[in-house]
Amino acid sequence: MKYRLLLFALLSVISASAQEKGITPAATPPGATARVAPTTRAVVVGISDYQDPLIPDLKYADRDAEAFAAWLQSDAGGRLDKDHLRLMTNEQATTAQFVAALDWLLDESRKGDQVIIYFSGHGDVESKTRFNLGFLLHWDAPHKMYMAGAYSIDYLKAVVSTLSLDNKAKVILIIDACRAGKLAGAEIHGSQLTNANLAQQFANEVKILSCQPNEYSLEGVQWGGGRGAFSYHLVDGLCGLADRNTDQEVTLSEIDRYLEDRVTAETAPVHQVPMTVGLKSEKLAQVNAGVLAAIKSGKAGQLAALAKVESRGIEEDVLARVDSSVRRQYLDWKTAVAQKQFFEPEASCADTLYRRLVQEAGLAPLHNHMKRNYAAALLDDAQQMLNDYLHAPHKEIDQYRELRVKRYTRYIRELDVAIELLGPDHYMHKALMGRKLFIQALRLGQLRNLGKAMDSKPQTINLLQQSIEYEPEAAYTHSILGIDIINDDFDAGLVQFNKAVELAPNWVQPYNWLAEYYLKKNQAEKGVELYQTALKADPSSPFIHCRWGQYCYKNQRWDEAEQSLKRAIQLDSTYAWPNSRLADLYEEIKQPEKAEPLLLKNIELSPNHYRPYLELAFYYKNLDEEKNYEKAEALFHKAIALDSTNSWNYIGLGELLNEKMKQYEKAAEAYLKATTLDPPDKLPYYRLAIYYDQQAEEKNFEKAESLLYQAIALDSTYSWNYAELGNLYTMREQHEKTVDCYKKSIALEPWIREHYNYLGKLYMNQKEVQDFDKALYYFQQAITIDSNYAEAYSLLGDLNRFRLKQCDKSIPYYLKALSLDSTNRWTYNKLAGAYACSDKKDFDQAIAILKDAYKRFPDHHLYLINMSNLYYDAGKMPESYDYCEQAIAKIPSKVYPYLYVKMVRWYAEKSQLAKADIFYQILIQQHPTKFWHLATAAYLLDKQVAYNTYLQKSIETASTSSQYYAVGSVYAETNDLEKALPWFEKAFENGFDEIEQIKADSTIWEAPAFQELLKRYFPELLDK
Repeated sequence: MKYRLLLFALLSVISASAQEKGITPAATPPGATARVAPTTRAVVVGISDYQDPLIPDLKYADRDAEAFAAWLQSDAGGRLDKDHLRLMTNEQATTAQFVAALDWLLDESRKGDQVIIYFSGHGDVESKTRFNLGFLLHWDAPHKMYMAGAYSIDYLKAVVSTLSLDNKAKVILIIDACRAGKLAGAEIHGSQLTNANLAQQFANEVKILSCQPNEYSLEGVQWGGGRGAFSYHLVDGLCGLADRNTDQEVTLSEIDRYLEDRVTAETAPVHQVPMTVGLKSEKLAQVNAGVLAAIKSGKAGQLAALAKVESRGIEEDVLARVDSSVRRQYLDWKTAVAQKQFFEPEASCADTLYRRLVQEAGLAPLHNHMKRNYAAALLDDAQQMLNDYLHAPHKEIDQYRELRVKRYTRYIRELDVAIELLGPDHYMHKALMGRKLFIQALRLGQLRNLGKAMDSKPQTINLLQQSIEYEPEAAYTHSILGIDIINDDFDAGLVQFNKAVELAPNWVQPYNWLAEYYLKKNQAEKGVELYQTALKADPSSPFIHCRWGQYCYKNQRWDEAEQSLKRAIQLDSTYAWPNSRLADLYEEIKQPEKAEPLLLKNIELSPNHYRPYLELAFYYKNLDEEKNYEKAEALFHKAIALDSTNSWNYIGLGELLNEKMKQYEKAAEAYLKATTLDPPDKLPYYRLAIYYDQQAEEKNFEKAESLLYQAIALDSTYSWNYAELGNLYTMREQHEKTVDCYKKSIALEPWIREHYNYLGKLYMNQKEVQDFDKALYYFQQAITIDSNYAEAYSLLGDLNRFRLKQCDKSIPYYLKALSLDSTNRWTYNKLAGAYACSDKKDFDQAIAILKDAYKRFPDHHLYLINMSNLYYDAGKMPESYDYCEQAIAKIPSKVYPYLYVKMVRWYAEKSQLAKADIFYQILIQQHPTKFWHLATAAYLLDKQVAYNTYLQKSIETASTSSQYYAVGSVYAETNDLEKALPWFEKAFENGFDEIEQIKADSTIWEAPAFQELLKRYFPELLDK
């Protein structure tokens, strides 16, 4: 709890004998020239409650500062009013506000004035290799990387030296900054090193320090109900208890002796010996008899014995004399600054009002005050961004990119204005310039990530190099420069990363960036080692836990990934990124019900941003449940309503309409809209190409090809463009171009398993380039990349079964594929077929597999069809026809036409012509252009006219090898082998090689002429 109640009693006692500017003026001797009386000004800071949770809070530093300020406001301390005293505690005591307060001292102090700077809080230094004296940690200081936001002792030295040597002011520096606690420099005793540097005299200032360089400062309830031992006795001593010779003055020598006697004794057996620096005879305080008597009497506490002076300040005096409209604008300006309305709305923002008010002559006494306060507010806001970037990167780096660009633009302007206000001679000018250049570089990087300013990388590197010239010890700049140059110059990039680690050894981001680089280069061992180093350096970082969890997820280390992502969420429940990644994980391990609450939480966290709606829309889309498609569509439209300029909103909608809802025309409209957005994205062109090649009512190969080349022009490194172009050429049987495209896709991204499968399938299936050894090689390469890639195992099964005719060897591959992905319905069909064609002809096992699969997937009608075929091959005709009839009854529009022919044959042979005719009529209705099947069915029902008509249409429309074979089969059905053989030969000449179908044609298999034909085209078949 903040120390307010006791202080209130003090502040309610108002002195009636207030004197101006904190010192009693001496009378001017007769005949002498009057001079301006010396003035005392003080800046008092106390911080107990730090913003960064990793900086240990103190208990009573703020109360110590309040007590010292109360002494300054009392008769005993000089009766300083608010125009001469700046008291800042906790969240008021930001680095920028401290800078502004010291600037006030620099601006206002004159020769002979007295300046008091009091600081109670943490001091630290994080690396012995640093060429600075340490830092004072203000409220908004980062817990590591002090260069980015703590107040350097170098700066304090410059300020004190300027005040003392240039302004000729008497400077008293009181520092209580050697506190215990786990700080970044704990391992090198950073607090003590800082205190040792503070003990060195900067100019001719007086210093009072709470302890020796190798000691810590203690605090506890035994001192004034909750104070620091040093501060408590310091105020007592200044009130007069240190006045050993009772001359009504307290000198530096007396306060030194008093503090040593009291603090050393009361903190024993712990060693705490306060120390002083400066001329020992220097007068520090005039003893006030009343205050001293009150303290000695023990009737009142230390603070109650003090009383502050109240008087109207400069601000009130100035405002009372200006026009009411100016006064109103001034108050509006203060409100705008407090609410951080720096630049918007333009007409009434802080910047517009400031520039107008500094032209008002009546406000001239406040102009410096306004300038300092405005600059401090601007720097406070920019510091929060830098703190997030450094030590809560999950709030900055993982922010949505569009928001980051807007934020960076604002921070750059804030720093620009602050730099303008403070001027080029300000001691922080270089640091502020360095930070502005750094943020400018970040902004350009984010624009590149959004597909804008794509040629800006050299400019980014130049900005970072300039930033380092201004701030050579800023580890964050070295780190980002390393990211930008390491791909082009590994050694130079590594130098920058190492420099960042040297400057801030416990900062996790350099380890993360370098780990990501090594992982991209397939050097996983180095990447993992760096992640582990980062986790040890900062185990409380949500950012690094999330990154490690993401690595584990990508490498299917599911338990570790889940644990790390949950830890990231536990460390910061407002962190959306691990929610998204954990949802991905649950979808991947088939626990989608756990993903939905995480994605809904992200909408709660960012209800006005499109991204969480987009993620939830993709989640519903990927569930493969028709009931969720409407939800997904509504969410895609919600995302579009929130951001109609983001192409992914339209791409996602297009994929839903295309892949799931089969609304191809609407999908194409969504993709087309995406192509009109800036920056252009390759994906909608890619998707549109697939649409025109495969889905449009009127296929358009040329348009599809053109769209893919447009996509390549937008991103020549995106391997999927070449893969799809290869698929396009495959469909057009332009196999040389196909091979080139597939090989290009592999060269661009050799870690993508699918590209190897595409090339393997090409070598397995296309006669013009057929090469089973190459097919085997590419399937095995896919498995090398991902040993859990089910599709590659399934394709190896296909290669052995259908091409190498080794059914027994295909079985283990299909079993492996199912062990990895038991949801693939097609693999059950393949496995059943492999058992059926194995050396054992294990029809029972094959049928058992399909029965089990059908129980799991009752909507998959192909199981019924294949069971019908298996029973047929096993000679179990009733069962065969029963399953065939079930299949037709279940989904008549999706049943192959030959099954209807099968049922016509079955009932015709049983002389149930009426029932046979029912299947014939359904065949006509469902497959009116399958003329060869219609011809066969008509022949079986002795419909001669229909037979001749359909046969003639079969002949007229036949244009592929399978259609040639079908015409031959019609003739074979009528035992007209003489007419059948030329069609079979034409089919074989044009590549028909469906051996299973050939073997099933028992009507012609034994015919000698057909056997001769097979010898010429398939000698190995007859050998077997």
